[in-house]
Amino acid sequence: MMLPDGENVLAEERFFIINTDDSDIDRSGWSDNEKGVIRDHYWWSLEELKQTNEIIFPLDLIINILEGFTST
Repeated sequence: MMLPDGENVLAEERFFIINTDDSDIDRSGWSDNEKGVIRDHYWWSLEELKQTNEIIFPLDLIINILEGFTST
């Protein structure tokens, strides 16, 4: 991915599936870099992921994982 200063970096990302009634995220512990790179967050439902025109990668893998998770 490209950082705001134009530097290209190889990123390793991890995804977590959680269930919660509270959708607020506490950003008070975030570093200045995290605050600069992560502009916003959003909790997606499975149907929203299936219907979005946003670029989400790897969308098929995420949908397959979530469909398996919700069917158990």
